Parts: sequence; structure tokens; C-alpha cells
Amino acid sequence: IALNLIAFEKNFIHNVLRKYFYIKVFSQKNIIATVNSQYLLQKYSKEFNIPKDRFFVLKDPLPHDYETNNSLITTDDYIFSGGAAARDWDTLCLVASKLINLKFLIIAREKTWHPNVPVPDNVHVIFDTSSDEFYFSVRKARLVYMPLKGKITAGLIVLMITSMKR
Repeated sequence: IALNLIAFEKNFIHNVLRKYFYIKVFSQKNIIATVNSQYLLQKYSKEFNIPKDRFFVLKDPLPHDYETNNSLITTDDYIFSGGAAARDWDTLCLVASKLINLKFLIIAREKTWHPNVPVPDNVHVIFDTSSDEFYFSVRKARLVYMPLKGKITAGLIVLMITSMKR
């Protein structure tokens, strides 16, 4: 069984419940976690009081010279950004305001959007689309730009239940 979790800071109650959950789950000896950097290994080990040997760092498996076949991808005339977890919408909109000749498309969750972000005229924001529309927009974009907030990856921590002996 693999479970994907995101462990970035939220409100006090969420943080307390998350910490309790991790401590409880990791009290079982057959639970391991993957992280994408040594920094996260150190951070989560300390934050959740989990032995470091229960973490495995998974780096990007693709070599830097990896080639893709883009023949099935059509390019539209916009830069795409989207998602919900720890996106830096302020920086994206600031960048877009300086690049007025380029079009930007943002797909976000309305409940995580910061209403005080000034949205330039060259940025179109859509909220709460289907997954199909989201990924279709990603594929058609000329460029995908994902500004992330904070030091931790706004990605996933994967917990795996293993068959390790207790």
C-alpha cells in the first residue's frame, strides 16, 4: 500500500493532528517514507521524531539528457501554471506583469487562491476545473511555470507499508 501525503505548514490544528498521525503511524516498524531531498529527511525526522533510517531519498530518476517525443503535443500561445499546494501566485503575477506580451493561464483551487493577489491583464485565472481540463491545459502550454513557496517541495511524501520484520 502506498499513500501520498503532503507535509507543509498549515494552521495550528492541522499541524498538531498531522504530527500526531505521523507519530502514530511511524510507531509501527513496517512503515517507511520516501522524500526527495536530504533536507526533507532531516526536517521530517526531527519534526515527527522518526528515526532517519526509516526514510529513503528518491532523486529524480531521469537523466539530464533525457529526450521526449513531443510529436503528439500541440503548443498554444500561453504559459501555464496551476495546482493548489504552496504555489507562489504573488511571484507568478509579478513576473507576468513584467512580461506583458506573453499570455498566462492559471488553474487553481478557489479555496486556496489569495484574493489580494493583483492579477495582470495578460493572466487568465480559472478555478476548480476537472483533472482532464487541467492536464489538457498543461499539455497545450508553450511553457509550464510552477513557482513554489517555501523550502520544502510542494510535492509528495510517499509512505509505504513494507514486509519488513518487526
